[in-house]
Amino acid sequence: MEAQFHNFSPNVSPFLPPTNPSSSNKLYRSRNSTFSIPLSKSLKLRFRSSPLYHYDGTTRNFFEGWYFKVSIPERKQSFCFIYTVENPAFAKKLTALELAQHGSRSIGVGAQILGAYDKYICQFSEESQNFWGSRHELVLGNTFVAERNMRPPTKEVPPQEFDKRVLEGFQVSPLWHQGFIRDDGSSDYVETVKTARWQYSTRPVYGWGNVGSTQKSTAGWLAAFPVFEPHWQICMAGGLSTGWVEWDGERFEFEDAPSYSEKNWGGAFPRKWFWVQCNVFEGASGEVALTAAGGLRQIAGPSETFENAALDLGTALRAPTAEAGLAPALKDTCFGVLKLQIWERRYDGTKGKLILDVTSDMALVEIGGGPWFSTWKGKTSVPELVSRTVGAPIDMDGIFSFAPLFKPPGL
Repeated sequence: MEAQFHNFSPNVSPFLPPTNPSSSNKLYRSRNSTFSIPLSKSLKLRFRSSPLYHYDGTTRNFFEGWYFKVSIPERKQSFCFIYTVENPAFAKKLTALELAQHGSRSIGVGAQILGAYDKYICQFSEESQNFWGSRHELVLGNTFVAERNMRPPTKEVPPQEFDKRVLEGFQVSPLWHQGFIRDDGSSDYVETVKTARWQYSTRPVYGWGNVGSTQKSTAGWLAAFPVFEPHWQICMAGGLSTGWVEWDGERFEFEDAPSYSEKNWGGAFPRKWFWVQCNVFEGASGEVALTAAGGLRQIAGPSETFENAALDLGTALRAPTAEAGLAPALKDTCFGVLKLQIWERRYDGTKGKLILDVTSDMALVEIGGGPWFSTWKGKTSVPELVSRTVGAPIDMDGIFSFAPLFKPPGL
C-alpha cells in the first residue's frame, strides 16, 4: 500500500496566508471573476517542480491522466475533475496504414467530473490535436469546441483570453483552473448533468515530500522509467481553493476549500485497484490529509507478472484500459465514511499511545478493475530485490543534471 498522511499543528497552520515579506499576490481575472492568490517565492518554486507531462514521443501504448479535487465542507459536496489523453502520438483516428503498422489504438482526450450529489458528466473527443501539456510546468488544457473564428490555445492563456477563444474545454495549472464542458450523451448508465462550468484559484500548501523541500516521486526513482506501470504521483496533498462551480445550473461558491491533485501515466490502469483520499476530517486538533491506494500492477517483462501492492457502491467512471481505451472501469463516491486512527509504535512493534483519532463522511472512495465478487484482503507482496531497488535513495534529478539530453520526459 502507498499512502501519505499529514497532521498539521494548529499553532503553525499552513492554511494561513503567507507572511513572508518576499511573498506576492498573483491576480487572475476572467469574464466574471477576480481571484488573488498570495504566494511566497519558495512556494512558487516548489510547485514549479511538480510532475510534468510524461509523453516521450514514441508510438507505444500510452495514456496520461490528471485528477483535481475540491471539497466544500459546509455544503457536504465535492467536485473531482479528471482529464486523460490517450496515445497522443496519433492526433486523429488511425489510417489503414497506421493500423497495419501499430495495431488498433484508443485515441482521444476526455474530461470527466464527479460532482455534487455524486452526479457525473463526461465529454470525450476521439482527436487530440487540440490537447497540450507543458514539459516544464504542471500546466495542461484542451479545446473540445473553439469559439467561432478563433484558434484553440496551444499553451496557458489569461482567463479572459480563454473565455474569448474556447467555447468548450479546460485549462489548469497548480494555481488556476477553469473550463466548460457539455455531456456527450455516452453515459446513460449513471445519473448525469448536462453542463458544468468552473473557475477557481488554488494556493498550494503541501506537495509530496518533506515540508520545505522539493517535490519527490511518490513511487520512487523508477517512476522515471516504464516499470510498474501505471505510475502514480501525488502533485498536491493539500491546498486551498477559492472560486465557483456551476453544476447543471446550480452554483457552488467556496473560499479556502480543501483541495488535492494527483496524476497517473503509463500503458493502462492496473488490473484491479482501490484508492481512498480525504482532506476533510472531524475531531482533529489541526488539519489532516490522507491518501492511500493499492492494486495489481503488471511488472515490465516478457511474462504477465503482477505486483500486489496493498489490498458496490458509487458512480461508474471511466479509466484508460488496455482493451477498450477510456471505458467504464471503476466506481467512485465522495460520501465515504472513514475512521482514521494512528498510534505510536512501541519498540516491540505493538500499539502505544493513540495520537490521532478522526472521522469523515466526505472521503473519496474508489474501486476499479476486478473482479469484485467478494471482499479483497491481502498484504503487500513485492519481491525483496524489487523492494530494495525501488526504495534506494537515488537522486534522478542530480544524475540527469550531468546528461540533460537523456533526461526522461516529465522528470
